[in-house]
Amino acid sequence: MTHSITLLSALVVAFAAGSAHADAAKVKHNVKASPAATASKQACYSAEEFEADQALRLHTELMVIGLKCQKVYQEQNPFGAYIDFTNRHRTVLAGSEKRLIGFYQRTAGGNATQRFDTFRTSLANEVSRRAATIGNTEYCEALVPLARQAAALSEAELRQLVADEKLLRLAHQRPCHVSAGTAAAGG
Repeated sequence: MTHSITLLSALVVAFAAGSAHADAAKVKHNVKASPAATASKQACYSAEEFEADQALRLHTELMVIGLKCQKVYQEQNPFGAYIDFTNRHRTVLAGSEKRLIGFYQRTAGGNATQRFDTFRTSLANEVSRRAATIGNTEYCEALVPLARQAAALSEAELRQLVADEKLLRLAHQRPCHVSAGTAAAGG
């Protein structure tokens, strides 16, 4: 299990490094608010909501890898890795969606499901823009090999990965236990 977590930690850092400044990978714990933030600026994630954000962020990244890289890397089947991850972690992903819908209900009221859907769309657009900025070739070369590793994670490994606070993280909101002064803005 530790081996898979170490390899997948590299995947999470690779995702974050693509969106953060080049020297941000040296930071042990840096939470950045996504431009997709639509809830109150004073809102923050509980630990469970933060982990839900991370699980859905990883899921979205795997979807973009699958869609952008499938034709060039057919033999590695990156879209199949996304489908495998989705099927293997259906329960975790459904729980993550429920937690974030609860976050929107708690912080913004109104149609929480619609706000969540907007968040997921914005997240997919953000990841796609980053992939285009990096360049599809470089993006796929770096991340397709790690997508299969993500698909092979057990539920316990996935839960450990999304809860690991030592990794560089991007998030829609900062975790409540991280003061607003130490969480960097932008995404």
